[in-house]
Amino acid sequence: MPHILDPKLIDISVLRRFTSKIDICSDDECWLWKGGRDLQGYGVFYFMNRSVRSSRMAYLIKYGKIPLYNEIGQRIFVLHKCDNSSCVNPNHLYLGTNTDNMNDAYKRGQKRMTKEVIGKGIFSSAKFYAMDIRRIRKLKIIRSICPKRYKHSCEYVAKIFKTTSMTIWKIWNSNEYPCRDGYFV
Repeated sequence: MPHILDPKLIDISVLRRFTSKIDICSDDECWLWKGGRDLQGYGVFYFMNRSVRSSRMAYLIKYGKIPLYNEIGQRIFVLHKCDNSSCVNPNHLYLGTNTDNMNDAYKRGQKRMTKEVIGKGIFSSAKFYAMDIRRIRKLKIIRSICPKRYKHSCEYVAKIFKTTSMTIWKIWNSNEYPCRDGYFV
């Protein structure tokens, strides 16, 4: 279970320790993290007996609490507008899901989702287009609203869409499922 960070526990000593590891420039420039980094190049900071990404800590200090999940149960992350993993400028940070991050990277050209790349990556095994995934999920919603009238089981829906019941179960129970369109739904 994700750990909840409490901004009320940030005192002056934590702020001093945190800011001592930042190369602070103007508000529109990246503020580079000078402390330790994880394997992906993101800064890490020790707070509340655990290692926290420095960008998450910067967002927490500036804006307060960060929700763990959005309204549909997707995990919330602190994302970078500037595509610089060592940046901790709060003006360059925003909250979003993994889907938001992947779609933003695609829009900025950071992730190339051409047919060649789709054929080699996670989307190569994608069985459905986004529209089909949404239809499959609607069948689960209808089933939960009217269980007596609509008894759609995974097996029943799998037969309709010519796939396995396990695939239907994964679509129903996953907030981010890869589609043939080259992004997550």
